[in-house]
Amino acid sequence: MFAELNLEDNLKIDSLCDAFESEWTPESSLIFKPYLDRCAPHLHRGAVQELIKVDLELRFSNGLEIAPELYQNQLPEFSDVIQEVVESSKVELNTLLFPQQTSEKDQHIHKAKPNTSKETPEEHFGRFKLLEELGHGAFGTVYRAYDPTLDRVVALKLPRLEKRDTESINRFLSEAQIAAQLHHPNIVAVWERGEIKEQYYISSAYVKGETLEDCLKTHPPALKQKVIWIRDLALALHYAHEQNIIHRDIKPANIQVNENHDPMIMDFGLAKRTNLAVDQTTDGQVMGTPAYMSPEQARGIVAEIGPETDQYSLGAVFYQLLVGEPRLKGTAYEIIKTLQNYPAPPTIHLIKQKIPADLIPADLIAICQKMLQPISSDRYESCLAASDDLTRWLDGRSVSVRKISQAERVFNWARRNKVVSSLLGLVLAILSTSLIMISLALFEASDAREEAENNLTIARTQEAIAVNEKKKAEISEVAQRIEASQSKLLLAGYEIQAGRFYEALSYLSALPKPDRNWVWKLQSSRIPKEICRIANFKKYNFVSPRVVLSPDGKLVSISLSLPADKTYHHPRMVTSIFDAQTGKFQHEIQNNDYHIATAMTDGFTTDSRYLIIAFQKKFPMRSESTLGIFDIQQKKIVKYFGPVRNAHLSPFNANEIVLQRNSKEDSKKVEYLTWNFLTDKETHFGIGPYVSLNRFSVNSDQTEIAFRSPEKVDVKLLKEGKSPLAGIFQRLNANHHNLSKDQKQIVGRLQESWYWKSKRKTVVPGKSVIVELPSKLVTVLENDPAVASLFDFSFNFSFSDDNKYTMLKASKSTSLAYERKQFCWWNRQSGEYVGKAIGQGVSRDGKRYASIENRSVVIRETPKHLRRFQSEAIESTLARWHPLHPAPRTEARPIVFYWNEQPWVFISHRHGNDVVDRKRNIVTRKRAFPLPYFRISKVAVHHKSGNIAYYRSKDKVEVLSLKTGKIVARLPCGKFPSSAFLAFHPDGTKLIGGDAEGLIIWSITEQKILEKISHTKCLMGMRGKMQFNSSGNFLSVYSTGYQSVILEKDTWVDQAKKISKVLFKITLSPDGSLLANADINGQITIFDFRSGKVLHQIETDAQYATPQFHPIEPLLIVGRNDGRLLMYSTKNWRLVFDEALPVGRVEEIKFSESGDAFAVSVETNTTRRWFEFSSKR
Repeated sequence: MFAELNLEDNLKIDSLCDAFESEWTPESSLIFKPYLDRCAPHLHRGAVQELIKVDLELRFSNGLEIAPELYQNQLPEFSDVIQEVVESSKVELNTLLFPQQTSEKDQHIHKAKPNTSKETPEEHFGRFKLLEELGHGAFGTVYRAYDPTLDRVVALKLPRLEKRDTESINRFLSEAQIAAQLHHPNIVAVWERGEIKEQYYISSAYVKGETLEDCLKTHPPALKQKVIWIRDLALALHYAHEQNIIHRDIKPANIQVNENHDPMIMDFGLAKRTNLAVDQTTDGQVMGTPAYMSPEQARGIVAEIGPETDQYSLGAVFYQLLVGEPRLKGTAYEIIKTLQNYPAPPTIHLIKQKIPADLIPADLIAICQKMLQPISSDRYESCLAASDDLTRWLDGRSVSVRKISQAERVFNWARRNKVVSSLLGLVLAILSTSLIMISLALFEASDAREEAENNLTIARTQEAIAVNEKKKAEISEVAQRIEASQSKLLLAGYEIQAGRFYEALSYLSALPKPDRNWVWKLQSSRIPKEICRIANFKKYNFVSPRVVLSPDGKLVSISLSLPADKTYHHPRMVTSIFDAQTGKFQHEIQNNDYHIATAMTDGFTTDSRYLIIAFQKKFPMRSESTLGIFDIQQKKIVKYFGPVRNAHLSPFNANEIVLQRNSKEDSKKVEYLTWNFLTDKETHFGIGPYVSLNRFSVNSDQTEIAFRSPEKVDVKLLKEGKSPLAGIFQRLNANHHNLSKDQKQIVGRLQESWYWKSKRKTVVPGKSVIVELPSKLVTVLENDPAVASLFDFSFNFSFSDDNKYTMLKASKSTSLAYERKQFCWWNRQSGEYVGKAIGQGVSRDGKRYASIENRSVVIRETPKHLRRFQSEAIESTLARWHPLHPAPRTEARPIVFYWNEQPWVFISHRHGNDVVDRKRNIVTRKRAFPLPYFRISKVAVHHKSGNIAYYRSKDKVEVLSLKTGKIVARLPCGKFPSSAFLAFHPDGTKLIGGDAEGLIIWSITEQKILEKISHTKCLMGMRGKMQFNSSGNFLSVYSTGYQSVILEKDTWVDQAKKISKVLFKITLSPDGSLLANADINGQITIFDFRSGKVLHQIETDAQYATPQFHPIEPLLIVGRNDGRLLMYSTKNWRLVFDEALPVGRVEEIKFSESGDAFAVSVETNTTRRWFEFSSKR
């Protein structure tokens, strides 16, 4: 409350506010003096402030007027406090759960009344569909919501947080981060945290049931059930403690009892990581719920709070379960004062005064007393030890914290060994009775033997039930673990697409080793290779680092702050230079006359010889700096220049800096000039308007300067004349920064329509394009879903030094503060999107970028192989045919296939040559069809022999050897051949094809038709498909207008009739046990191929889908007509992979023989594009 008041005073004020709130009515509002009379005069000012806050909130919730005059009339001596509290509280009370900029629809959602069970149809928060409000309070609102990404119902927590309340924000984010690391059947799972439109959220498992607090009120459980609950909770807390996490707020309201009557711990809002040096809680700060907190919590001593704290709170819950009421009662102040005096645990006498003696066993009282010891070292050594004692009691054994008599030991033994004790009793009875009557003893012995056998049978039955239940629990635990791992795989994929590779690594590294399957290897391989990791920053404050890579990527500068020490009595910021390939430290740059020395954004010169440093006298950082030129070879500052306001290196002249400094003539304007730091030559461009960094630039001849704003680009010349670049600058909203290194091309965002003559189409405004100077449109950059929102930052476009890539640095900030930027790469030739990464710096050659990962600076390779081919030959060949922007009549559609674990490209076009390039893996064929629409659309491959087959003409099929590059056979066709239907027989000696009359089977060695099968028609064109499953037992054929079939090898009998009369696009699993069929509406049905039973259905929400089983792994890959590529586990049919490809029809999925890699084609009406995914990089 108040820094000048001690803890005891604050607690007194808090108790006073509790009394005021409990006695408040609309009529008693504004009456404060009776409450002020209850406290000392030096507390009045603080009490007034807190009482008014409580009254304001109550008046607001009851619709009463809020105004400073209402309180000033009652308390005129505190008018300054009243004015401040009322004005600040008005803002808080009128601030809803969402920020003010949220839409009216979102505001409507969050104004819903709490505790309502009415569903709100079709209300959304981001991707979540809100189904029901579960709770509403001061913290915010919790909804039952549907997450389409994870295909499950979740609990969605939306907190009410002020932007300036960084502590609450950090605690909320910390809650999600901590809870997400815990995977235990008695802990509510947290799936993810995030932020949508400045609203934070946590998505966790939805547990149907009620809290333990409500359960105790409505239907208290039996004693044994209570003990089982406390034991399970103790095991859950022990698991959390092993993960270095303390809950710090265990109480009945934070324990959910699910439908299976299992307790689950939730709400880690006050949790603490014990293995971190930094804690958000400070000494003297009391956190938790008083009735359940430990003495060390009540005293606010952070160093004493550990796993024993949670044990004490669980003991308080145990006490309430045994007795029926909390151990401590009263106001928060009274309870905390009691706990601060280390109260002794409740005695057996006191407990049995509340509950009859026979209802609570002495062992349980002893366990509860042990957990409630005031000194933490006197409690159980861990929650596991407490759970062991509870288990011993449940098993009928003695507990460790209570000594028992010999008679009790015998009684407990007899209770545990009922069969044996019964037999002993019977034997004694028989012996005693036999002395009286032997004949009766024989009958009684027979009865006893029969009873013993019955007891043994019952014991065995119970043992079998217990073993079965244990197996079920183990299976359930494995299923939950796999489900959690699959969710992490899916989330890792989304992070990879977004360029957040450190976050993706966190998800992937969290997977247990048994769950690290092929999809895990695939996603891991897509993370760019780590070149170097720099982590030795112990003496620095690792806050707001600035990272700059040299153009060639060999050096990296890191600017960090240093705390004050004995030598320097003030904080400093220094810049260190490291080898970017080995991480070896080279030099530290600082100047005793300046407290701040930080590298400029583009600090290294193009030859990497010099680093430009911005010096400032002291903190806080100001707008003007003095530039220092650091010579890396001489390891010293060789020149200074200043003061300057903004500066950047010339993109054309290595030793020139373009400067901006405050004008002495006009305070509202700035002066522009260039400075050659080797010759000290200055070229002045006069004064002009202030624009931020990268919005002003100078040409290589230093004859003109360009100023860019969102609306226009102004070019100012030193001499009279006209700038040759002014027109294109205006047309693209670009300047000299957007020119290529050779100044022949420029990249920018169109401000008006542009007719693309070579493609015969008009490019609309808003598209980002590359233009060959003076005015030839070369390509349009792909607007991939991953980067669609980043084109607003088109002023940060540039070319890589080798001109292979166009790059974008998406960041509006020009400050020196740490900021994660988004870097994107496109193929300069084709305009295709290559990849994206989030980091701090990128080298100008486009090959490396730097990011901050776990207090380390990590240098990684460019993410250019996320879904592109590793082979440069394949990439350049595919780019040559302009797959993104094909010519009006594209004469070639490349076909990709795999042989010998390598991708190959097959191209047939009018000007092609009959060449097999075995070094570059490219096959070209001259088109022999007379009409352009007769093109080779499919190629069949036989991996073992290395032969491929394709329709060369209307009457010939060619078989070509990739090993020799020669034609193996030319086979005669039937009538109306369809180039879509070709497949090699598994033995490689025969080829199967299809036409309008049926199937044709050729002998490759004899080069003749062996057989025709008329019951299978093939009329599908390019979209048809014929394929053997991996084992080679069945041939699947699908064709529009006809029933798709599955033919048994050699007999060619259709085995699909027993499954369905209507099959469209089909695929068979490698072992032939599963059949997947995609109907004309995009719904995929999975059948048991042997019985025809429907096992599962997948709604793809697409009009067209292509299913394909992985040849090795238990996966079903599904391509949609909107460019989405999905993978489902065939074990539980959960989604494990979701990749957003460019919009188009995913038509072909081609695997390598090992299944480690596969290529995907995306088809449109004008083009075919290929993408590769490989688990080996």
